[in-house]
Amino acid sequence: MATARLGDILKAQGIVDDKKIDEALRLQKETGAKLGVALIRLGHLNEEQLARALGKQAQLPYVDLSRGQIAREVLDLVPKNLAEEYGILPVKVSGNEVIVAIADPLAVFNLENLRFILNRNFRCAITTEGGLRDAFKRYY
Repeated sequence: MATARLGDILKAQGIVDDKKIDEALRLQKETGAKLGVALIRLGHLNEEQLARALGKQAQLPYVDLSRGQIAREVLDLVPKNLAEEYGILPVKVSGNEVIVAIADPLAVFNLENLRFILNRNFRCAITTEGGLRDAFKRYY
């Protein structure tokens, strides 16, 4: 099964239309920004809408890091330097897996290295760039 394109997901959700996608594609061509970033810059999308759409595209659940509290023992499962390097934040333990928040769905591929380094299994949830940045400040 082919992965749905981000623009198609956002259109299906009624967030953007073809005109806004075309405008963002022009900006993307000029600046090299990713489509979602271009849509945010143009004011057609917010960070949460983008994260939720990227999560849908990558088949990952969404997590809002501004809600709730992450237990220190969960945070301690991934050393700060590795969390920063991999762009992740451990949020919960489920069985033998550590659920980590990521802002970039492509970070999923980095977790194989982390699994090897820390001898743990990981599962991902998507969050916003801003949410991840704020959570890092709050917890580290």
